[in-house]
Amino acid sequence: MKYLYFFILLFALPIQAATILRIGTAELVNKSEIVFEGKVIETRSEMNKQGGIYTFVKFEVRDVIVGNRNVDEQLELRFTGGIVDDIALDVGVRIPKDGESGVYFVERVRVGLINPLLGWDQGHFTIRNDGKVIAGNFQPVVDIKNRNYRSSPTFSQGVAEGIITRKQVTENDSSMTVEQFKISVKSLVND
Repeated sequence: MKYLYFFILLFALPIQAATILRIGTAELVNKSEIVFEGKVIETRSEMNKQGGIYTFVKFEVRDVIVGNRNVDEQLELRFTGGIVDDIALDVGVRIPKDGESGVYFVERVRVGLINPLLGWDQGHFTIRNDGKVIAGNFQPVVDIKNRNYRSSPTFSQGVAEGIITRKQVTENDSSMTVEQFKISVKSLVND
């Protein structure tokens, strides 16, 4: 009977392509192999022999914020999904687009993950043309608070616990610039 209850409970939840647990800012910073500011300079999608589709995203690395400072000027990451010819694969991964600037929290540079960004959208921040940082929920970041690893197992809405966003940008825009954001990220590094 308890298995039937679990089955009913499981299918009562809204279903998405992927369900990711929410992480804290300390985990986001300290479990990333590398955190960098960069710009997407090339994307290409390929299908392997087994029919899997992957998109390779090449970044121009502008600044290594956390991690190996000896990273080349360019870094390529592999994301699962994309479009090859008329065949599309979408597993819920938001793949950085050509020309996009952002701050990226990379869980692992080596291939093998569905999404190399830690916490998926939680590790994907874009930078607007005015230099303001936008979180994975597509809202401007206004503050970063130090939150240890997840306080309770909840599902992500695209933003790590401790990343404070605001829906509306006011006339006195208090959104963080990329420089303010990078200083806050560096302050969370465990020495």
